[in-house]
Amino acid sequence: MYRANLHIAKGLALLKSAGIDSSDSDVKIISSVALDCSVSELVLSESVVMSFRQQQVFYELIKRRCLREPVSRIIGEREFWGASFIISDATLDPRPDSETLVSAALSCLSSGGVDTPNILDLGTGSGCLLISLLSELKNASGVGVDLSFEAAAVAGINAERLGVKERSSFVVSNWLTAMGDNTFDIVVSNPPYVCKLELPNLEPEVCCFDPLLSLDGGKGGLEAYREILPQIRRVIKPEGMVVVEIGYNQEETVSSLFMSAGARDLKVYCDLGGNSRCISAYM
Repeated sequence: MYRANLHIAKGLALLKSAGIDSSDSDVKIISSVALDCSVSELVLSESVVMSFRQQQVFYELIKRRCLREPVSRIIGEREFWGASFIISDATLDPRPDSETLVSAALSCLSSGGVDTPNILDLGTGSGCLLISLLSELKNASGVGVDLSFEAAAVAGINAERLGVKERSSFVVSNWLTAMGDNTFDIVVSNPPYVCKLELPNLEPEVCCFDPLLSLDGGKGGLEAYREILPQIRRVIKPEGMVVVEIGYNQEETVSSLFMSAGARDLKVYCDLGGNSRCISAYM
């Protein structure tokens, strides 16, 4: 056995040499996985040792991160809205910026005075949006829709783990195809919105590891909005609300698509970086 801190220092150097900006935090998480302990336990103890087998695991994980695989993919979990969500190859890796959409939806529901909202999450992926909303709204229920059977299954597992299984269901469908009429109070969605031509320019952590189905928005990144927005009035109740995530440069074009679909009272929400991140509207 060998002192873990020596290997951690070496692992940190390898990550930094690979140009990983988050090397300091990443090596702590990878070390805790290899040693099967919490990050806090690792930090608090300088006497931790690393067995030969643990070294093998540690350096294999370091190698994967040096190849730009995100830590969340390596450990199979991502924290979002204060909870840990299981992710898989079939699900988008939730980003902190998407928490803006959760905040926007909660604001819309509060101002709309809906006591027992029924929520539709289009392109649910890991289920992070719907499950986060249900965790905040104890009287709410909802349906998550995804074209991927595996993604819908992962979302169902997350709903059970996070205590909202009885108030949620997950359906495999091409957007609104399987949805009934006038059922939901609010529709939320983080659709694929990256322009097809821009996909190769994304960071390797994104373009090489997130599913293409969750990224590729077609020409101009607008295909999903063009398909979803004209149909939404069919599935929401009168005075229903819609909240969608958008790309940093899509505020004007997506707002126009909302208006063409008969939306009103549009509102734009910015993320912590000051970028337009989502749009809400009444339909």
